[in-house]
Formats: sequence, C-alpha cells, structure tokens
Amino acid sequence: MDSFVGEVYFRVSKHLGIVISEVIRGFYNHDWDIIMLMRKYGEEIKAEQKRIKKMEAEARKVKQKSKRMRK
Repeated sequence: MDSFVGEVYFRVSKHLGIVISEVIRGFYNHDWDIIMLMRKYGEEIKAEQKRIKKMEAEARKVKQKSKRMRK
C-alpha cells in the first residue's frame, strides 16, 4: 500500500471514527458511503500535493533569483 492510499484510509477512518480495517472492509464490500468519502479525501490529498509542488517551485524560483542578485 502506498502512502497516498494509506492517507486516504486514515482520513476516512478519522472522519467516521472507526479503525482502518473497517474502512478497508467497507471498500471491498462496496459500502458506498465509504467509497464516496475515499473519493472526496483522495481529491483533497491530490489538491494538497499540487499546492505543495507549486509552493516548492515558487520557493526554488525565489532562491535562484536571490542567488543571481548576489553575483
């Protein structure tokens, strides 16, 4: 299990107040409430990762700009 899926399971279990194994069981038993929550949190995590990459790129750009100004 990669960290993305693990994070989704964790957030859903936290949201519902149940253990992760129950979330996994619900997913494989086609519990639509759990499946929809997994989709919701999956989209949130993707958006967070995209924001982080954008911020890191901006930070690199600023760092490169400050290096050029020192020269």
